[in-house]
Amino acid sequence: MYRKSLLLIILTVSVFSFSACNTANNQLVEIQPTNTKVLPTATQTQIPSPTSMPTATKTSLPTATVVRPTTTAVSQFDIIETSNQASFTFEDFPFDQLTIGDEYAPDLGNSGYDVQSYHLEVEVDPAQPYQFDNSVLITAVNEYESLEYVSLDFMGFTTQEVKVNGEDAEYIRTPYKILIKLNEPITTDEEFQIYIKYKGEMNNDATQYDMLSFQAGPIFPDENSMVLISEVDGSRRLFPCNDHPRDKALFSVEITTPPDLMGVSVGHLLDTQTDENGNSVFSWQSNYEMATYLFTIAVADYSIEEFTLDNGIVVTNYILPGYEGQISCTQPILNDAMNNFEELFGSYPFDMYGQILQTGFGGALETQSTILLSTESMCYPMYVIHEFLHMWFGNSVSLDSWGEIWRTEGMTHYFTLDWMKSQNIY
Repeated sequence: MYRKSLLLIILTVSVFSFSACNTANNQLVEIQPTNTKVLPTATQTQIPSPTSMPTATKTSLPTATVVRPTTTAVSQFDIIETSNQASFTFEDFPFDQLTIGDEYAPDLGNSGYDVQSYHLEVEVDPAQPYQFDNSVLITAVNEYESLEYVSLDFMGFTTQEVKVNGEDAEYIRTPYKILIKLNEPITTDEEFQIYIKYKGEMNNDATQYDMLSFQAGPIFPDENSMVLISEVDGSRRLFPCNDHPRDKALFSVEITTPPDLMGVSVGHLLDTQTDENGNSVFSWQSNYEMATYLFTIAVADYSIEEFTLDNGIVVTNYILPGYEGQISCTQPILNDAMNNFEELFGSYPFDMYGQILQTGFGGALETQSTILLSTESMCYPMYVIHEFLHMWFGNSVSLDSWGEIWRTEGMTHYFTLDWMKSQNIY
């Protein structure tokens, strides 16, 4: 396991560790954005219900060899929280459901169900870092003959409420999982919903998948910004989920922020409104299923700049104060790359593209259809192209096991260098 874990860490860290390339020979011409606009005007429109999301297709999952979760910390399965009068114990829970069967990450993911969609409500104020007031509504389909328990990856916070199909349900919390007893068995292919409300402080403890100077999960670069780093296991630090790329699902999210900040996520901004406390609520929805490690939210004093590529794809950029107009350097890079990669790999797999500027890390990170890009690296072709290539390698076609991350990183790195050579950029 040491060698396999080391290989995973070495390969994964390449997402973040590209050195800044020399742009002295870069002759690409900067083009100013064709459309610049400020934050959407707040309205009192009702936020769309998650039931309006596209219909998810049931994931055809391979039969996994169940691998007993292992950990260097015996405390991984200590009970840290239970519902009132819970009638089951950890020993009653089917142990094989605590893993999805990935030998490279045996403690991540869960068996027995296929998540169709997540609808999150996230309330965050960067001036009070690491504190959240959240809820998640999970729609899933049973894959067993009869399902009596459900396990989800989850770290931190205090659980306030758990419901299954609208009825209160019993649960047990360990440091890394929430175990839920269904009120009645769910039959094969039957759809069910789990609602979990929770609040308080996130868990920022190190895990075996950390490979950065900070742990994956929500980070707070300053008192005016926050960003979720989900790869490898950061999503479980923000919401209960099946935190493994084998189980892709649809996502919608409502982000509540202080009135002077903007909440950004993947996909499309459907609506902005003001709540009764004067806070802003931003409603987002992605039209494509994604792995949990490709999901993100970001909060900052963003303005919006857009430009349109030759094939009609609109690139929406979320700009930090002081960087207005500078993101235009990516337009000629993405224009040429889009034409090149569509010829090589087929049509761009999504209906939009976005770039979220951040100062919390010195590189770039793939998230599905909307990447995170540091202010230091936003004009370096190597960063821009590498993350753009992930839309085909890793986003549209996802990992089955974390042991296969070399496929996505290897392909994106190779074709990034190939494109740079075609542009005489070294």
